[in-house]
Amino acid sequence: MKFNQIIKKKSLEYCPYPVSNGIKEAIQTAKNMVEALIDVYGSQQRFRLVCAGSSGAILSALAASILAGSVVEIIHIKKDGEKSHCEGDQAEDYIDTVTVIIDDLISSGDTVCRIYKKFTEANPEHKIDAIIVNMRVEMHRLAERCSDIIIDKLICNQTI
Repeated sequence: MKFNQIIKKKSLEYCPYPVSNGIKEAIQTAKNMVEALIDVYGSQQRFRLVCAGSSGAILSALAASILAGSVVEIIHIKKDGEKSHCEGDQAEDYIDTVTVIIDDLISSGDTVCRIYKKFTEANPEHKIDAIIVNMRVEMHRLAERCSDIIIDKLICNQTI
């Protein structure tokens, strides 16, 4: 995975894992993520949030509640074989919407790569504009796992 721009935000420095074990900290994490998104894209931007797992869903819902009317949808990517009442990863056609993968941390890079691949397969007309994570990013792992993917922005605490 390659990025056109890496934006480092010091406020993105702590997130409990799993997120459900520290809801107070998760709320602060979501606030920090929203502040970073607004710093990068402006307060008038509309967002589509894409996530996976319970931690991603919790952070996305918290971020959406803070962003109020600026989030047009949250797309929760399921693992292979995982079922829910609502099947499909289809995105609606919203104009001028930034699509952002929200993840609590990147260790192996597997989750981000899976989210990217499933979202773009289901929505070839849409692109992922950014990834925001609340920890440092191990760039060598992302490069190994997803070498063919280019995303405009990575917003994180730091890269190693």
